[in-house]
Amino acid sequence: GCLGSGEVYTCDIKGHCHSLAKPHKGSVFVMDSVDTIDGVRLITGSRDRTICVSGYEGVQLVPLQYLTFSHSIRSFCLVPQTTGTELVVGTVVGDIFWTQGFDEKEAKLDVLQRIPIVYGHFDGQVLGLDVATGSRAWSSRRFVTSSGDNQLILWDVQERTAIRRSAISESKVEPVRVKGNRLGEISTHVPEFSSSAVALSPDGITIAVGTDNGFIHLYKSSNLSCMNTVDLGKSRQVYGMKKTIKITVLRYSPDSRLLAAGLSDGCIILCDASKNYEMKVALTSHKLPVRNIDWSLKGRHLRSTGVDTRLCYFDVNKNNVSRSKPNIYPRLFRNSKWKTNTCIYSYYTNGAHDITQWQNNSKNKSSGGSEAVKSGAEVMSADIAPKAGLVAIGDSEGYIRLYRSPCIEVSDSRTIQGHSSQVCQVRFMAQERMLVSIGGEDRTVIQWKVTSVPHGSSRVLPAIVDETDARSAARIARVKSFAMDTSADTRV
Repeated sequence: GCLGSGEVYTCDIKGHCHSLAKPHKGSVFVMDSVDTIDGVRLITGSRDRTICVSGYEGVQLVPLQYLTFSHSIRSFCLVPQTTGTELVVGTVVGDIFWTQGFDEKEAKLDVLQRIPIVYGHFDGQVLGLDVATGSRAWSSRRFVTSSGDNQLILWDVQERTAIRRSAISESKVEPVRVKGNRLGEISTHVPEFSSSAVALSPDGITIAVGTDNGFIHLYKSSNLSCMNTVDLGKSRQVYGMKKTIKITVLRYSPDSRLLAAGLSDGCIILCDASKNYEMKVALTSHKLPVRNIDWSLKGRHLRSTGVDTRLCYFDVNKNNVSRSKPNIYPRLFRNSKWKTNTCIYSYYTNGAHDITQWQNNSKNKSSGGSEAVKSGAEVMSADIAPKAGLVAIGDSEGYIRLYRSPCIEVSDSRTIQGHSSQVCQVRFMAQERMLVSIGGEDRTVIQWKVTSVPHGSSRVLPAIVDETDARSAARIARVKSFAMDTSADTRV
């Protein structure tokens, strides 16, 4: 048995407990034993971020070796087909490590020298997603995500794995965790360490991350090193606006010169990237938080949707950005071409919003009758693949629906489910052969593959399948060769 004090006890059949040792300073979460050539070894993992290997001396337990990790140990398991001294270790922040053995060299490894073989998001909602759209060689392979866990992660769809990550806030102070939900969110981190928006510039050089306290952090895409930080709240005070804000969406213009930031108060701010991201203008048309922003192909217009269910258009004056203004004549944009198509309210997604989807009631079906019931699924995210002629919709019930484009009325769709909560973002990438989706509360990133796009048919829809994580499994297998099940989905 294990107590919160870090002690290890043994109990007999009469219920009498005897203390063996106190190998840890915090609660012991996991424990296992293994037979070695030197005798039986007891392995324990604790909240104090250590794994202890102990041996028996008579009836007493003596700690022999400690392995230190960056966060509290949540679980571990002995690697099969080995001598029993190798472990796969999982921490409370979702990192998975592989220890090569309990020798002196392994014990002396510093915390920073331990590199996880798998990692992902672990706190809050995963709300930030953007894909590379530039002309660089890797632009069709990379995408970035951000969450309420103080992490920015860069992914590769070809390798099907996370390739790099960085802390959103470089503050030396330990992140303060708050009890319960914060403003309706599920993150236990304070706004300084939480992000709901991320954008990758089309030139492939910069990644912008918007925090929940109104800061924009700028990173090099090559190594995720922080180049600059912009305080939008301070800039807004110059215009007599409220300082405390949350950045809900970020989007770069096609030429990477301007950055549009949608805020929780319904305001859209245009920043000039060529002038150290100086705030140029504040566009106010929404009354509630902005959800999506799209730029036109030439960067002269913006469109946005918000929680207030409004679709707004703006004219951007590229010669004098401060003179940009809302456009109240939406019919002028009927034939406009857009660099991205993430706005959930548009001509191409009109039919997807008819939530009156009828289905047979299983309760009445058994009695020979049927009853029409109404689905309350709300459209949470959208993206369009213009060349493939497809519309992808993510809803509030975890489903992804695939329509033929344009979806101007209720029509048949391919419906799949991979998330257990709302699908916050869906984006086509890799020349429209891949679809990436992120769940909100399930903190899951899923990579889908469009298997086929029939030509000349408006009724037959292609299938999208959850790709097998074979390459990631092979990567782990190269660390230590042994048989692994590679049928797992590409989820983190």
